[in-house]
Amino acid sequence: MATTTTVLSLNGKPQVTPPRGTEGQQQQNASAVGVATQKVMQVLGALARIQISDGRIIVGRLHCFDKHQNVILTDAREYAPISDAKDKSKGAVRKQSEDQAPQNEDDDAAFETHRRATTSRHLGMTLVPGKHIVYIKVQA
Repeated sequence: MATTTTVLSLNGKPQVTPPRGTEGQQQQNASAVGVATQKVMQVLGALARIQISDGRIIVGRLHCFDKHQNVILTDAREYAPISDAKDKSKGAVRKQSEDQAPQNEDDDAAFETHRRATTSRHLGMTLVPGKHIVYIKVQA
């Protein structure tokens, strides 16, 4: 079975290179890259918001990913965990399980309010381990 080599350029755009055949010619009908991978490749370069298991939120441009679901963001900024309004004095972090990803604009509005109220730090190019990702939200 022939495989397709995927190369990500520096501008974040995916470039799929068909494999070479037995005579050294590139085959045009290779489709070893799965549909799910192609869909993720379509959002490379888009602005992404990732919440990790300790409550921090990292916002940056989706640069690449790997088979372990690790994600690399460029121009990333890190925001402190969002606290519940009633527990602000204790500094309790809002718990959010993996199946409770943001579903509506209320979460977007809450993040915007939180983003304006807190300080952030610039991380630049950042690797986010897949095992710590709670959710990824991409602005398409």
